[in-house]
Amino acid sequence: MQTVSTLIGAGGGQVRVAGHDVAAEPGAVRAVIGVTGQFSAVDNLLTGEKNLMLMADLHHLRRAEGRRRTAELLEQFDLVEAGKQTLATYS
Repeated sequence: MQTVSTLIGAGGGQVRVAGHDVAAEPGAVRAVIGVTGQFSAVDNLLTGEKNLMLMADLHHLRRAEGRRRTAELLEQFDLVEAGKQTLATYS
């Protein structure tokens, strides 16, 4: 999963996603995939804000840009207060 989502390089061979080479075109790969957690175990650990920052990391945004975009999204959708709560509290 980490190779397909461009988080780490392949140990050998070539990986293609939707026709894009993961090593040569990581931006194109990230543009066509979505990543979500497999288990709900993080619901008790992550706040909405931390979850958005995790997604920013997965999209390889620089830390400052990820924080800025997270704050922007929480404000845009009137979720600033909800962003401080753990995901388990969401309906």
